[in-house]
Amino acid sequence: MNFSVSNKTNITRKGLEKPLACLSDTTYEIIAGFTAPLTVFGICIYLRILWTFHRHPRLINHFTVHIISLSIINILNSLAYWPQTIARAITTDWLSHPFVCAQFQYFVWVMPVTYGLQEIIICGDRWTAFMAPVFYNTHKSVRWSLCGTIAVVIWMHGWYLPLGILNYVRSLSYPKACDGMVPGYPTYRIVVYFMVAYIPQGITYGSYPFLLLLLFRRRFRRRLARGRVEIVSIVRYQVSSTSLPPSVQPAIHSDRATPMEIRNTEDDRRKAIVKQEENANNQLVTGFSAFH
Repeated sequence: MNFSVSNKTNITRKGLEKPLACLSDTTYEIIAGFTAPLTVFGICIYLRILWTFHRHPRLINHFTVHIISLSIINILNSLAYWPQTIARAITTDWLSHPFVCAQFQYFVWVMPVTYGLQEIIICGDRWTAFMAPVFYNTHKSVRWSLCGTIAVVIWMHGWYLPLGILNYVRSLSYPKACDGMVPGYPTYRIVVYFMVAYIPQGITYGSYPFLLLLLFRRRFRRRLARGRVEIVSIVRYQVSSTSLPPSVQPAIHSDRATPMEIRNTEDDRRKAIVKQEENANNQLVTGFSAFH
């Protein structure tokens, strides 16, 4: 009896295309057992994040609402997608029903891709804040952030639902053809892959290095400008206190100084300040040219 059950299980597993087909069944089960506590730990962390925002609503703003959306997506991913993926590697008997097969394919597609699409919303938020700060500060709100999340969800379902419906109809004719990678209609499947996964993720992860480079460049320019202001302030203070020509210093502090002498002294002071500022500007230009 035990032999027949084991033999049946082995036959079922051999007929299954696992996500990690190069691994043995035992290795795959060990990996599944190792990731189980990590998944539970991740759910607890995301629930804690949601509870924190619930306890402190003032923390919710146009940007932190993206963190809330990602937390909800990860919780749904852990509760719906991960258990079915692990169970599929052990047995496929529960996938023989067309409706169960359809919902399995739905979660395998939608949950991971929705997470990536939410990241492109965050990337677009950061690019807008950098490129159009006035527009961003004028229109930023929780409502607009939630509209972005709703838009990517509609985008995802708009591309996937035709494929899901077609595969659901196909599974009615081929009950044993359920597979998380949706084997039917390969041409349209490739189009969906690119529109909901490859292109959005390529834009997101490909643009982040350029955004960081531009941010570092802006920060460097601000430091140069701040240093210029500090240098000019120091130069003006030094010129006003110690850089007067010796021939006119007694005239300034003398009660017998004539108006002509005082006017000449002020002219010399302005010339000294202008000269010191020109030297400081030349040093800043040299440093900025070296940066480029």
